[in-house]
Amino acid sequence: MAKTKNTADKEEGFGTPATRIGGTDSRYLGTLDPEDRKRFQEKLRVSVGSGFVDIRNPYEIWNASHLWSDKPTLWPDISFGDLWIYLVDKRGPFSAQKLKCYKSLEGYQYFISRKVGVVYGYEVRKDAGVFVLKAEVRPGQAESQTSHLCWLIAKDSGEIITTHCDCKAG
Repeated sequence: MAKTKNTADKEEGFGTPATRIGGTDSRYLGTLDPEDRKRFQEKLRVSVGSGFVDIRNPYEIWNASHLWSDKPTLWPDISFGDLWIYLVDKRGPFSAQKLKCYKSLEGYQYFISRKVGVVYGYEVRKDAGVFVLKAEVRPGQAESQTSHLCWLIAKDSGEIITTHCDCKAG
């Protein structure tokens, strides 16, 4: 992935979250109970071909601006179908009916109301075709609360492997 300078290092309403015990703090894993910590670490081991790629904890490199690019042309092309497979076929709480009415979903409304900050991404390894995308998301109700740090891991095919947020719901 070509290294590009981020065009929006700090967007209005979004700040550098490194001063809290949250995603970017090295103590973040210590705040999770053992089961959540294990699940978090499992998210960072991605099956690729006949092997695995170990992803560096995105929160540990959150502020390493030289790694991240805000150029979508350098990321996987994630389609509605890829979202559908991840949210409905693989996971749950979304149903086919809910996704048909996606404009009424809370996540879509967050995006439209500019609660989602600039999305950045980087390619973990060129030979593996694995990417990490990240964004800050402001909480739904309380404007004064600290933004949540969210990330996802996807393959270059657009397949979403896993996601995480440092909010209480994870």
